[in-house]
Amino acid sequence: MDRFEFGAPESLLTGKLIKNPGFPRVQLVENQLNLFFQAQSPTDNPSLSQPNPLIFKQTWSTKASALSQEPYCQPTGSDDCGGPLPLPPTIKLDFLGIKIPAPARYVFFDSKRHDGSGNPSESPRRIYVASVNGDDSFYAPILQLNQGANDYSVAFAYAAEQPRFYWIRENSSPSGAKNEAELYTTTTGQNAQPSKVAVQLQNCSNTNAVPEDLAPWVFPDGTHILFHARCNTNEPLKLYYAALNTDGSFQSPAQIIKVETESSGVEFNQLRMPSLSPNRCELLFEVDTQIYRARRR
Repeated sequence: MDRFEFGAPESLLTGKLIKNPGFPRVQLVENQLNLFFQAQSPTDNPSLSQPNPLIFKQTWSTKASALSQEPYCQPTGSDDCGGPLPLPPTIKLDFLGIKIPAPARYVFFDSKRHDGSGNPSESPRRIYVASVNGDDSFYAPILQLNQGANDYSVAFAYAAEQPRFYWIRENSSPSGAKNEAELYTTTTGQNAQPSKVAVQLQNCSNTNAVPEDLAPWVFPDGTHILFHARCNTNEPLKLYYAALNTDGSFQSPAQIIKVETESSGVEFNQLRMPSLSPNRCELLFEVDTQIYRARRR
């Protein structure tokens, strides 16, 4: 699969009472598609009054008509939840070394949860796993990923010969300078060590992408990665894809994902947070705080 060309985008969340949706990720369970995304709850809805980002789940039929929409990750205090990655119900998570209640379906996400001591706003962002089958009280940190100053935006190649994580890490700077966000990867092996991934872009004068949150998404089989990036800070974000080696590195510089936006009647500038549907026929992404999908050509 080397053609990443898609037709005109259409909005998935028109008329919904949510604010600033993003990070769309799709899960297929028993012929039902579930769309997970991060968003801020509306201030005019008493039952969803938290101002911090939450994780929502929207279910739709195979024709993608919205049936229901509900918040998943309810924060407490200054917690906020984002970067949802739902997993297929067949996935086993024994390698995490976490005692997980069964049966359950799971989602990875990131949050600034804290223990009640110190300033909550200074808590590091960490990656967690949680149940999504009604037991919203269960969640646990994924310790092997949470070693940086901040760790977030996780992707997981669970069907690869050697399952592999990708995520964004900010390392502490001894000089006190702002931490740079960089792409990291590691396998699920017992002695696996995280390594930084060089994010090279095709036709980019600087070769490497600007270090920032790339919101990566990876094919379940680990063959390709999707993300947003830019060559320079004064350029708009664009969607990219790259083929991956078995060690997690790029086979060659990433290429732009082509989306037919000219005929849509909407101005698309910053394209962000890409992922594909389970059949890989639909591209999901965020533009100007709205989630869109586009069908493969």
